Amino acid sequence: MNEDINNNIFAKQIDKNYRQVLGTNDTVITAFGKQKVSLDKSLLHMLWTYDVSNRGNKELIYDGSDYIEQTSFINATSVKGGLHLTSSATVNQRTELRTLQHTRYQPNRGYLYSSSIILPNPTARGTRMWGAFIPSNGVFLELVGNGTNYFVNFVVRNHWKDDRVDITSMLPKGTDISKGHLWDIQMEWRGIGDFKIYYDLKLIYHHKYVGTLDDVSMENPSLPASFECINSGDEVILKCGCVDISSEGGELDKRYYGSISTGTSLINVTNTKDRGTAVIAMRLPKKINYGELVDPATGLPDVSGTNAVCYSRDTVMDSITTFCKDESFTVVSASRGVYVPNLAALTGWTQSSDSYIEYLVGGVGSALETAFQLDANSMRLLHASRHEIDTASVIPNPNPETTPFFVTSDSYIVVSIKPDGANKSAGCNIEFSEQI
Repeated sequence: MNEDINNNIFAKQIDKNYRQVLGTNDTVITAFGKQKVSLDKSLLHMLWTYDVSNRGNKELIYDGSDYIEQTSFINATSVKGGLHLTSSATVNQRTELRTLQHTRYQPNRGYLYSSSIILPNPTARGTRMWGAFIPSNGVFLELVGNGTNYFVNFVVRNHWKDDRVDITSMLPKGTDISKGHLWDIQMEWRGIGDFKIYYDLKLIYHHKYVGTLDDVSMENPSLPASFECINSGDEVILKCGCVDISSEGGELDKRYYGSISTGTSLINVTNTKDRGTAVIAMRLPKKINYGELVDPATGLPDVSGTNAVCYSRDTVMDSITTFCKDESFTVVSASRGVYVPNLAALTGWTQSSDSYIEYLVGGVGSALETAFQLDANSMRLLHASRHEIDTASVIPNPNPETTPFFVTSDSYIVVSIKPDGANKSAGCNIEFSEQI
């Protein structure tokens, strides 16, 4: 009898010790008592070893009402292998760097934002922010200097409203925040979960939401990695060694099939232009209106659409299929909206079924063809290949799992066809996988 009691006590102690290592709640074992194991999956990471690439990032400046994407990187540069973001010396200027890709939170998985940050002259009059955020939603850390002192805040942003907590006193005594430190933000989310802040890998703050909310804590957790500097009297600088956003226990994002097409009508194409004739264009919107929008300045319903939210459903290109009733070239061009003003100004875009993705069919004499030829030299030539007469030619994504070709908000794809002869017929179908 005593032996059974001792064995039971010993078993409970072993179970307690293992749970300290393998988990801290009762869901760390399956319904049949098997131990669960969680491995992180990096959803997005960024280095700036040689430059700040416009293939993965965009620089924005706030103009008083919105963040405007810039055509070149001036305030965000690579210095000694790391990101160097400055507010510039212009008082009240706000500069921001965002990744083009938005990381989608995976339900019932943890979310971990990790970065290495250097904050020179922390008392300078200005604000520096780092985390995952857009104007309407986000989670981030914030350094505010007033000329003589500084404060560090943790912020959860939901529908333009910031839940801000001063965590300055929670930093280790004697720490020099101007030097490089490791910052991690971990969240349970699920819409109502808690947030935790780690400083140099030590837990310093636990932000508790469970059991306190009437609505979700953050309406859109599909966010880019973002950095921002605001000049409130002094130029302020933020440096970053690298950044990663991971899903704890995650897997490849679930994506949903979609396609757009020129349909069954034949499109007239000709050979007079270098890249041929635009037959179809695809774009993802910059912003969308949805749900109950509120003007953050007044708290009243926003009927103007001014506070539309940044679009954050990324799409992966799967394949492009074309044909032409002549031997021909298929050409694929791509660009951000800021570089193609004529395409961006076009009206008449059609929304893809059950999606916010838009497309426009072209051909000789079409509005798409006119705009494309005006903007073609500003677009990246992604692909050009030669095909046989009246034969379906499929251009696949070479490796969609390890090298997915992401199309993100305010991005444009144009497929054009250049036949050997003039006035030929052609068509195109684009297939994609959308993150929903």
